[in-house]
Formats: sequence, structure tokens, C-alpha cells
Amino acid sequence: MVSWRTALLLGLAALTMPLWSAPWWAAAVAGFVVLAAAGVDFLLAAPLRGVTLARSGDSTIRLGQSATVRLRVRNGGPRTLRADVRDAWVPSAGAVTQPGRVTVRTA
Repeated sequence: MVSWRTALLLGLAALTMPLWSAPWWAAAVAGFVVLAAAGVDFLLAAPLRGVTLARSGDSTIRLGQSATVRLRVRNGGPRTLRADVRDAWVPSAGAVTQPGRVTVRTA
């Protein structure tokens, strides 16, 4: 997923393109900066191998009824996890689920 920071970097680079004598250099530099920033972001992200999820609560429900589900996220990795988490019911259930933004420190 492209973050707002990536879009901002590319937008700033596009604004400076008329100032460059060769716009291709501007595109190459902007591409390198965005790739380098994505690489740093990847290295700083919490590794998913240390993340475990557990689900408890209702597992069956009739159409039109409500259900209660609890998702438990555990981070066994060395860095803080920041993520969007949601419970994905099958589309035929008609459930409307919104992702929840979580910050999970290391265990």
C-alpha cells in the first residue's frame, strides 16, 4: 500500500522537475529517494514472524443478528507493530467490518 509520505515525496519531486536541466535525472533521483525511504521503512517495520493472532467469540450467526468477536494480537518481535487489523467474515454473511488500527509493543 502506498502511504501519504510516498505520495508527498513524489509530489515534491514533480514540483522540482522544471528546475532540472534534464527531467529524467529528476525522475531517477525521485525514484531512488522513494525506493530508499521504502527500504528504510521495511527495515524498521516489525517482522511478521513474531506476530500471532487469536480469535475468540461467535463463529456462527444468522443473517440479521449481531456477533461479538475478539481479536488478540501478540507481538513477539523486537520492534513495535503498527497495523490495521480486521476480522474478515465471508461476504455472504453481510457483515460490515471496519479495520482497527493497533499499536502493539514487544512482548
